[in-house]
Amino acid sequence: MRTPRQSYSRIPETVYACELEVCAACGGPLIPWHYVSGLKTVQTLSGARTIAQRPKRCAQETCVGFTQVWPSAQWQSVAPQGGTYGYDVIAHIGWQRQTRCQRFADVHATLREQAAPVQISASQVRLKGLLVSDELSNRLWSIEGF
Repeated sequence: MRTPRQSYSRIPETVYACELEVCAACGGPLIPWHYVSGLKTVQTLSGARTIAQRPKRCAQETCVGFTQVWPSAQWQSVAPQGGTYGYDVIAHIGWQRQTRCQRFADVHATLREQAAPVQISASQVRLKGLLVSDELSNRLWSIEGF
């Protein structure tokens, strides 16, 4: 039997609008699309948030970039594309592993004991921690020039 999953609101708490005002291709004005996209629920250190974005497009049909969809930078800065955990959660996992040398089980326990507990499994903590440490080692190798 499956465990019932906690359901989140599918109505976005925050809708981020594209911050750009002019088209990069022609310099014409950008107009917002008539729909909301990118609806997702993101687990952050401050709690679960349902977010979405309202992208823009060029108003001039003859523009080369007319079909280009311009997303919101603020929406992109909350969580990775397709991700359910915010950048703050991912950074927290990496920070605990890198500076405090905590085991994955200890990092998982601290995330679950916060004022707004993050609903994350131990295997996801391990995966995010490994991804963060792999990214750090790749950057160190590129800085040292090896």
